[in-house]
Amino acid sequence: NENDPEGIWNQAPSWVKDTLRNVFLPTTSKPIADAILRGTCVALTDGSYDPSTNLATACWIIESDENGNRAKGASQTPGNETDMDAYRAELYGIYCILLSIKYIIDYFQIDGGSIKLICDCKGALTRAVIYDNRPTTRHPNYNLLWAIFDLRDDLDIDITWEHVKGHQDDAELDHELTH
Repeated sequence: NENDPEGIWNQAPSWVKDTLRNVFLPTTSKPIADAILRGTCVALTDGSYDPSTNLATACWIIESDENGNRAKGASQTPGNETDMDAYRAELYGIYCILLSIKYIIDYFQIDGGSIKLICDCKGALTRAVIYDNRPTTRHPNYNLLWAIFDLRDDLDIDITWEHVKGHQDDAELDHELTH
């Protein structure tokens, strides 16, 4: 598979392969695995929502500190039309990063390490990475958050996070300045 030259997804169940079908791994993911062990791996995601179509998408990058070695992916966010919004898209990007990291860790048999997760949605970061309690089933995105919590439980790594200013932050600032 040209998206997965090492066959990292080969041992994954079909639903994982389907979820990560638009993830492009580098020729070797070993530098990413080594960066996880060193604690220098950086992953970032951005989500987007188009209210005119009710479609949400997420894209993400997982990068080592060696020569820009990176995995990258993009996907339409799953769920019902009524569930779609930018927040869910951001959560889905976080989910895809953690799912990719899980299979890289499993493939290279990594024990320990850390990643830094970067996102421009503080709410998604807070709920997905910082909170320890799962949301109730009344939460609109509980299914995606529970999947993220399951991955967090499976990963034997530390996840640090950083909120960065996003493009919508500029729009809000422009709006405040003009009013």
